[in-house]
Amino acid sequence: MSPEDFEEMGLIAWNRIGNKQTRLYKYSIDVDCATKAVALPCNCDEIEAVTLPYEDWNYVTNKTSNGDYDSQFTENYIEIRKHE
Repeated sequence: MSPEDFEEMGLIAWNRIGNKQTRLYKYSIDVDCATKAVALPCNCDEIEAVTLPYEDWNYVTNKTSNGDYDSQFTENYIEIRKHE
């Protein structure tokens, strides 16, 4: 067994027996436009979510397939007021 496989299996076992403590961090970073990549911190085990700095509006609703434009107006208004 290679050292990498041994380490991976050990980490999986360690996680399953419940001896792993988890911390959730909020990490903000800009995407490198040339490579379209980001450098993750060395203690990153998994990524829970990737978000944008503004709220999404309802693109599709049960009433219309074109989206809820009232929601778009409201979200844009809130975002503009936050930056004033």
